[in-house]
Amino acid sequence: MFAILKKELNTFFASPIGYLVIFVFLLINGFFLWIFKGDFNILNAGFADLNSFFFITPWFFVFLIPAITMRSFSDEIRLGTIEILKTKPLSSWQILLGKYFGALLLIIIALIPTLIYVFTILKLGNPVGNLDIGSTVGSYIGLLFLAGTFTSIGLFSSTLSNNQIVAFIIGAILSFFMFYGFDALAEIELLPDINIENIGMHEHFNSISRGVIDTRDIIYFLSVTSFFLFLTKINLDKKQRDMKNNKLIINIIIVIVGLITINFISNNFYKRFDLTQDHRYTLSEETKNIVSNIEDPVAIKVYLEGDFPPEFKRIQQETKQHLEELNALNENIKYRFINPKTKTKELVEKGLQPSRLSVQEDGKVSQAVIFPW
Repeated sequence: MFAILKKELNTFFASPIGYLVIFVFLLINGFFLWIFKGDFNILNAGFADLNSFFFITPWFFVFLIPAITMRSFSDEIRLGTIEILKTKPLSSWQILLGKYFGALLLIIIALIPTLIYVFTILKLGNPVGNLDIGSTVGSYIGLLFLAGTFTSIGLFSSTLSNNQIVAFIIGAILSFFMFYGFDALAEIELLPDINIENIGMHEHFNSISRGVIDTRDIIYFLSVTSFFLFLTKINLDKKQRDMKNNKLIINIIIVIVGLITINFISNNFYKRFDLTQDHRYTLSEETKNIVSNIEDPVAIKVYLEGDFPPEFKRIQQETKQHLEELNALNENIKYRFINPKTKTKELVEKGLQPSRLSVQEDGKVSQAVIFPW
C-alpha cells in the first residue's frame, strides 16, 4: 500500500499540473478571503474568525478533489497498466487504499499553507490573539473528514471512465449532490416530516465546523467514505464484476443495511465534545431537562433572514446554531428563519415594531430597517 501511495505522490508532483492545482486552490481562496470585496472578505467581517474560509473551502473541494483523483484509475484503465498493477503481490484493497491515502495526503498538503490565515487572524485580532482556537481546530477536523469523503467519491468516479475529463465531471457532480443536493431537496419540502438534509454532508460538516466533535457526524462521514470505497473496489475487482448479478446486489444491500444500522445506533448512543473556548454549544443540565420534557410541538419563527450587516449575520448564525442544539435534543422544537422584508405589513399588524439601524460599511453610512423579534 505504501508503495502505491509513494507512486501517487511522485506521479502528481512529477508534472506541473500537481503544483498548478494546489496553487490555483490557494490563489482563489486568497482572493475571496482577503482581496475581493464581499461577504467572504475576512477583513470586512468585523470578527476575528475564519468562518468565511470554512464556508467557501468545501465548495472549492467539489472541484479540487475530483481534479486530483480523476486520473487515479482512469489513466490506469486507459493505458492498460491496471492489469499489470494487479499482478503485483497487492490485494485490491491495498491498491485502492494506497491511491486513496495518496490523494488525501495531497489535499492535506494543499491545506497546510492555509494555516497562515490562523496566524494572521491571531495577530490582527483586537486584542491580539482574539481567536477561538478550539472552534478553528474543530473546523479543520471537519474539512479533513469532508476531504476524505470527497476523495472516495473521486476515486469511484475515476473507475467509471478511462477519460480523465469525464471522470472529473462525474466526480464533481456526485460531490456536489452529496454535499448540497439533499439540502436542496429539503427546501422543496417533498417529505416535510423527514429531515432529508441529514442524509447530506453539508449538515454534518456544519455541525463539526462549529467546533463540536460529534460521534454521529464522524460515523456518518466514515460510512459514506466506506460505501464509495466499497463501490470502487467492486469496479476494480474483475471477479466481483463477473459475479452473478444477484449475488453482487445482495452484497451491496448487506453493506448499505450494515452502514444504516451503524448510523442508527450512533444516533441513540453518541458523545459530543465542545471544543469552543466558552463551550457555547454545551447546554446546561437544567436546560436539557426542560427541553427534553417538551411533548407538544413548539414552532419558532426568527426574522433574521436576508441581506444583513456582518454583526447581524453573526447573530443569525449563532441563533441558528443554538436552535439546532435544542432541536437535536428534542425534535418537537421546530424553527424557521424568515425574511422580514416579505412580512413587513403582517409584522406591524401583530405589534412587532421595526427598528432603524445605522450601518457603516466601506466608509458609507446607511439606514437599515430590522425586526428584532
